Amino acid sequence: MCIFWHVILTSIRHFDGSIHDFDGSIHDFDGSFHDFGCSIHNFDGSIHDFGCSIRRFDDTFRRFGSSFRRFCLSIHRLTFHL
Repeated sequence: MCIFWHVILTSIRHFDGSIHDFDGSIHDFDGSFHDFGCSIHNFDGSIHDFGCSIRRFDDTFRRFGSSFRRFCLSIHRLTFHL
């Protein structure tokens, strides 16, 4: 009879351990899903930053173009007056 109860209690412990492992797996899956969401958010932020960098480059290039035009006009005026 003692062996019977030992087998029952051991089975219950193994079942409880399996439930605990399953719960841990669900927790790990939830953590992975959260990390995936954070990665998407960070990627979105990177795209936004890249867009801002392109806009700054465009503004800088436009200012350079304006300065270059003024420089060319200055040279043209200078050579025209000579």
